[in-house]
Parts: sequence; structure tokens; C-alpha cells
Amino acid sequence: EREREREREREMTELRHVEHARARLVKQSRLEQILDSDEWSAEEKLDGWRFMMHFGGGLSRPHLVGRRVSDVTGEFSEKGLLVQCLWPSHSRVRECDYTALDGEIMPPVGADFRDLASILNASPEISAKTIERLGTPVFRVFDAPIWDGQDWRSAPQNLRRMVTPDIVRWLEHDLICPVESMLHGKR
Repeated sequence: EREREREREREMTELRHVEHARARLVKQSRLEQILDSDEWSAEEKLDGWRFMMHFGGGLSRPHLVGRRVSDVTGEFSEKGLLVQCLWPSHSRVRECDYTALDGEIMPPVGADFRDLASILNASPEISAKTIERLGTPVFRVFDAPIWDGQDWRSAPQNLRRMVTPDIVRWLEHDLICPVESMLHGKR
């Protein structure tokens, strides 16, 4: 048990700190300015649970790191072992260097956020049984801030949003889907 905890600590220190994108409220006058320009994008509002998925680059397994810092450990929550059904395939993970995908875990079809919480706030064994009973959650990807070892965070957001669906398609995973964006008012 102690060895497993040391391995977890080592692995968590290897995860790169990548900030999740956050929506910001703007005044009506600024919103009109933005919408009149060619420099905006919009996407569907989701009601899931926001995570950064880290994989590749020598990590022992995919990690799903939340935005919330644990009151107990002082670290960001990590839920990857609870939803192994969302892990990219071993072959895809081996084919790429360090990658971080910003997305949201959505409840299984017909379930709600409370059901999702019952998956993500349990032990791996209980999570697996709950998934078997309710169905599989889905990871909806907004952005790929780091892809195959390349840091894209300073690239224009519109460019990142245009390539993210291609990255998600490359993963060939039915439960990892891009969030459709509207760029400059066009889909």
C-alpha cells in the first residue's frame, strides 16, 4: 500500500499543471463588440464535470485531473481510475508524447449529474458497478492545450478549436467526443 502511494505521488508530480479554460462574464456592450468582430468562438454549455485528461509521455496510465483542490491532500482531485472506460487505447497512448485534453465528463445517457457524482466519488470497484448499472459516461473535449508533446496554449484559440476534433478522431474512442464550436459565427 505504501509503495502504491509513493508511485501515485511520483506520477502526480509528473503531471503538468494546465489551467482549465473558464468562461467569463462580459458586459453587453463588450459582447456586441465581440460578436461584430471576426475573433470569437462559442460552444455548447455542458452540465458535466470538468477535467483535464493527461496521457502519453511516459505516464503509467491516463489521469483525469479536476479543478478542485482536495481539502484533505491539498492537491487537485484525480479520478482516472474511476472511469477507465474513458481511457484512450494503449496503442494510441504509446503512439503519442505527453497530451492534455480539456473537457467535461458527461453522465451516461438517461442519467443526471447526481448519477455522475456517484461514479466519480466512489471507489474504483463501486464506480465500475455503477457504470455497469447506469451506462458509460462520455468525455467531451473542448480543447487540446498540449498535444503529442507540443504546448499549444499560446496558439490562437480558434486554431486550437479547429484541430481539436481531428485529435479526438485520431483517438478512435467512441466515448471521447469533441464539443462542437462555432468559429466566427459558422459551425
